[in-house]
Amino acid sequence: MRLLLGLGGSAAFPRPLTVEELLVVTFTEAATAELRGRIRSNIHELRIACLRETTDNPLYERLLEEIDDKAQAAQWLLLAERQMDEAAVFTIHGFCQRMLNLNAFESGMLFEQQLIEDESLLRYQACADFWRRHCYPLPREIAQVVFETWKGPQALLRDINRYLQGEAPVIKAPPPDDETLASRHAQIVARMIR
Repeated sequence: MRLLLGLGGSAAFPRPLTVEELLVVTFTEAATAELRGRIRSNIHELRIACLRETTDNPLYERLLEEIDDKAQAAQWLLLAERQMDEAAVFTIHGFCQRMLNLNAFESGMLFEQQLIEDESLLRYQACADFWRRHCYPLPREIAQVVFETWKGPQALLRDINRYLQGEAPVIKAPPPDDETLASRHAQIVARMIR
């Protein structure tokens, strides 16, 4: 309200702002609609208080004391009330996506993008792709060893998920660069036969 009316003394913005110049950011999609409605309702209540030059609401009473020209304030608030449908009330993700779309060239991003809030399906798809590429072609005896640990991509994902969340795995003795799973298996089998 203070920004719409240019209130706040020396800490105030140099001029009253329009609804289009304000940004309200919230966490959930449901909160955006609720917040937009509450803001509109508050603007309406303060506008009525300006017209009547009195109110029962202590918050609006303090604002009324700061307003010199209540008729002008009521006009600004009426305009703000009518502009509320254009108000920039976004979720954090929605605002970021809007900025990326508006500044696609400057940001080097694609025009059509989708922000993904839940990566679990993508992680499963990546794990299933890995399973198909790397586990299906394994020789039967190696595949059996892998299958004893992980019955499928879902089990593998469950075990590596914490690493995908940022936890770094501890590798005690990294294998040589040219070592493959098949060559490592052959070495272990050779040791067991001796």
